[in-house]
Amino acid sequence: MKLCSILVTMLAAVTASSAAGAHKVTQAEYNDWEGCLQNLLKAFDGGEVGDKAPCDYWSCLHVQASKYDRGGILTGASNVLTAVCGVDNVASHLLGWVGIHI
Repeated sequence: MKLCSILVTMLAAVTASSAAGAHKVTQAEYNDWEGCLQNLLKAFDGGEVGDKAPCDYWSCLHVQASKYDRGGILTGASNVLTAVCGVDNVASHLLGWVGIHI
């Protein structure tokens, strides 16, 4: 659990927006960031495979970065990966209907 806390704290620090100036991470923000990671780990513990769990994690991080005004250029660049995940999720679901899993 300590690793989770360290990763969340590092992520929040790295993605702090320089344009908005440094602002401290509140407990609510910390909980939201940690929730993203906890959901990813739960998905893996539940046996989930493929790209869905990582894409959901990325989407959650993107939401938190926007919500807390963090990320700057990184948040903008993440839109590209978010779009790729969206296309991949649609393709995975369509192929899954015919029994093909990617």
